[in-house]
Amino acid sequence: LTVKEVAATSIAFEASADTHTLFVGQSYTPAVVFTPDNTTNKEVVFSSSDESVVFFDGAICLANKEGTATITATSANGKTAKLAIVVEQILPTAIQVATPSITRFLGDSHDLSYEVLPADATNNSISVQARDEEVVAINENTITGLALGETTLLLTTHNGITAEVLVSVV
Repeated sequence: LTVKEVAATSIAFEASADTHTLFVGQSYTPAVVFTPDNTTNKEVVFSSSDESVVFFDGAICLANKEGTATITATSANGKTAKLAIVVEQILPTAIQVATPSITRFLGDSHDLSYEVLPADATNNSISVQARDEEVVAINENTITGLALGETTLLLTTHNGITAEVLVSVV
């Protein structure tokens, strides 16, 4: 019995669109379709036009940072298929504070406790500002009572999501 090798005349990504969207940190296993269907060697090698955006670990495409890259599948006989991959950030949608109001004695410090949601947001850093900087000092996420009074802390994500904490210094 002799098995006749059938070479690919073309390959294509199985994706239904010309572009596939991923979020930073997600993975995608692209499927390739061979023509003719009975192609005997269906091995492919994947590559990325920008490995800082997406890169391959074997046949798994990993989204590394926001941007666009083109992935290429190359068959054993040199046929290629291309697919644009758009990588987007997972943006914060809320800041959940542990306590909406804090009371501290003059000179005492307190570490702010909060969570940026969703938990897998690409950038979960926040900035903290006091409306009255004479009442409290802020160092990173630690506040220290400087003067008797009240102030509101404004916590803000890089994309403008905010939460407030009322601070009373007694």
